[in-house]
Amino acid sequence: GVVLVTSSLPAGNYYETITVTDTQSVTYQTTIHILVNDSISVSVTTPINSTNGVAHTFTGYVTSHGGTGSLTYSMSDTSSLNVNSNGDLIVYATAPTGTVTGTITATDSLGMTGSITFSVNINAPISLGAISDLVFTQGNAAASDSITATGGTNPLTYSLDSATSGFSINGGSTVFTGGTVTGPTNFTAGLTANT
Repeated sequence: GVVLVTSSLPAGNYYETITVTDTQSVTYQTTIHILVNDSISVSVTTPINSTNGVAHTFTGYVTSHGGTGSLTYSMSDTSSLNVNSNGDLIVYATAPTGTVTGTITATDSLGMTGSITFSVNINAPISLGAISDLVFTQGNAAASDSITATGGTNPLTYSLDSATSGFSINGGSTVFTGGTVTGPTNFTAGLTANT
């Protein structure tokens, strides 16, 4: 005999008795335990923001519940997004600017599935644009006009890579000189996008 379970049966533990009878009306009975696991549900932590041109792994953003045995994950379209076996969501550097939509499917050991469709906001790459030469007079502590970046995933942080002490940059992207710099000097402004 084969034990059949209908798809509408609620999840839970069941104890059922099987009776076997022969042509002489001799019977044998035994009780079996049937476990019906919850259906598979998948969730994704949102919102998800990333920056075009930068690959990023969002650790533990995909979780699932239910099913039988181990679950495996798959992504509907892996050109921009993917998911690994740990439930980490991967955004590829090639993901286009704008909203990228994906569907993650979790499959259990019996082939049952659960899925979720979600969106990732891909921000434009960071751009600082053209910056005119900054001119200060030696001995005078001063500040530049604000240097503003566009794109990236907010908040943006600014850093100044200078071989010369006496320069700094604040969170509002203003370059300062402490008045101790002598002669012309070059420096590099760096921007970091927080994701």
